[in-house]
Amino acid sequence: MNHPSMLLAKQAAQPLLHKEVRGYAFFFAVVYFVQGIIDLTAGLANQPVQYLLKEDMGLSAAQTGFFFAVIGLGWTIKPLYGLLSDFFPLAGYHRKSYLLLMSALGTGSWCALAFFPPHYSSVL
Repeated sequence: MNHPSMLLAKQAAQPLLHKEVRGYAFFFAVVYFVQGIIDLTAGLANQPVQYLLKEDMGLSAAQTGFFFAVIGLGWTIKPLYGLLSDFFPLAGYHRKSYLLLMSALGTGSWCALAFFPPHYSSVL
């Protein structure tokens, strides 16, 4: 004897049995998990950064908040970046040229950090 709600539940769960859908579900679960760990503004990686800012550098809560606001600024302007790359292609490419340019800028920034003195105040 099949109850209508049981039949509906079986039909709703059926798409999850497909291998492709399970693969996508696993992918999104892994991405969600990794973002929760490495997100510098709210994830697990935030804990040592907060300790560094508070204990080692002696920043106030307002200064720490400003620091994390600046870090999150890139995600805030992401839609603007998308529009910019869509409307103004560089070298004939909409995304690739911007990705290469920003990757080079990021690499240069990380390399520049190697030449700063060991005091963090010069980085902030």
